[in-house]
Amino acid sequence: MAKTAPPIDPQGTPVNRPGFHIFGNVDVCDQATVSERARAEGDATIVGDAQVYGQAIVQGYATITQEAQVYDQATVSESAWVGGRTRVYGNARISGKARVRGHVHVSGDAQVYGQALVQNNARISGNAEVGAQSIVSGEAIVDGNAQIKGKAVVDGKSHIGGTAILLGGIWLDTDVFEGTWHSPPRK
Repeated sequence: MAKTAPPIDPQGTPVNRPGFHIFGNVDVCDQATVSERARAEGDATIVGDAQVYGQAIVQGYATITQEAQVYDQATVSESAWVGGRTRVYGNARISGKARVRGHVHVSGDAQVYGQALVQNNARISGNAEVGAQSIVSGEAIVDGNAQIKGKAVVDGKSHIGGTAILLGGIWLDTDVFEGTWHSPPRK
């Protein structure tokens, strides 16, 4: 059962209760929860109905808000922001100034970093990477060992997988690419 952050003593520091791993200036507010095995550290913020559980780690200036969940061994760090009903799980990593919102699922060993934006109902999984200033939205799927970088935009019902590497361009609707290399885009 998830529990709220440990109580704060009169000097403003968390009371060290066995099982809780909350360090630094972490804010756990509203109905947000951090389970006993999860770690929250640095200047992280966990608010709303957000949940951090399993062996998940939230650190740095990361924010978990609304109904987002971070669990298993997932990590959200640096200045990353995760909101909406997003699920980050497995060994997934969200870092940098990345923004993940909506009903997004980031799983497996996937990484979202840099100033990337992943939103709506997108799915990022496997060993996929979404970085730099890329945008993945709609019902797009990025999986396998695919890499989305630069200023690439993947939207609609696109499926980018295999070992595809996109360094820019716009991929929409029913585009499917699972080859070994494709950049610049064909549009």
